[in-house]
Amino acid sequence: METKFTLARNSGLNPSIVASLKTVPVDGFSYQYYKLRHPGAIYNLMSSKLVDSISMLCKDLNERKVENIKSKFRLVLYDFFQFYESFYEIMLCFCGQHKAPKDNEPIHSWLKNRYNVGEDFYKYTSNYLQKLRMYYNEIKHSSNEVQFMIFKNSLQICPAYFLDMPKNAYQGPVEPVSLNRELKAIYFLIYMMSDKLNDVLSTHLETIYGFQLLLSKEHISDDAFQKLNNSINLLTDFYLLSEIGMSAFKSRIDDDNIVFAKTTITEDLFDDYYGDGFNLEMKVTHNGYDNSYFVPSCGIEQIKSSFYYKNGNGVLRELKVIEC
Repeated sequence: METKFTLARNSGLNPSIVASLKTVPVDGFSYQYYKLRHPGAIYNLMSSKLVDSISMLCKDLNERKVENIKSKFRLVLYDFFQFYESFYEIMLCFCGQHKAPKDNEPIHSWLKNRYNVGEDFYKYTSNYLQKLRMYYNEIKHSSNEVQFMIFKNSLQICPAYFLDMPKNAYQGPVEPVSLNRELKAIYFLIYMMSDKLNDVLSTHLETIYGFQLLLSKEHISDDAFQKLNNSINLLTDFYLLSEIGMSAFKSRIDDDNIVFAKTTITEDLFDDYYGDGFNLEMKVTHNGYDNSYFVPSCGIEQIKSSFYYKNGNGVLRELKVIEC
């Protein structure tokens, strides 16, 4: 299955919303009334921060550096949801001049009582973000922590994150997710959310103001999104054995579109990344009182001193463990 997002002419790899916001008059609508930046500046600032954090993490993965992987992934999650929340700030720029949201009032709640634009955006994107938001909220609002297991072959690494929680807080299967797969999904989400923002803003402006949101024909630098594309292209298809049968995104540029294809992870993974041997590193926080933490399933079984992977026919294939 493929999803295409149209890129505006003269805007390179920028999502079309960048060209749309470029046409908003400097003194137009209500962003100054609400003491906000120009909506285009909001988008550019928040997307640049997210691109930088993703790029730093991808560079480390490509160079097999794992020392700061937890803090850098946490920064990606933080910047991603800051990027998401900034979309509601952009929507506020195009609202009538009402009493401004209170300091501690979420903008999406303020919008919900007055306009459909925020709710329309939320309904479309919420399912896509559900699992990622769950992880983010768990580490943001509790003492639970994101932990990593890192598979290494002789050339590459496959870090995978999972939620580390005490036994009495366990709610269900602990499913690790490889960073190679997650970062490619986040890349898709950036374009998907940006495309939907363009749609809901266009509808909102036409409905409320009779204003048509057009695409700028001027040249717009796409340095940030070129950097993002180059960073994502550093990622390999080294996934977890437990992710076989799941989907991963691949992207390509096709004329004036960026195309995301969902491909199924196959058993070729075994031969391509595990066949010549691997080793596994995993560190789980010990709080000094309760050592009962769950170790996630990653598709590998240990029988005595050997490790095995069960293929699609249920046959155990032995894995060679190496020191990298």
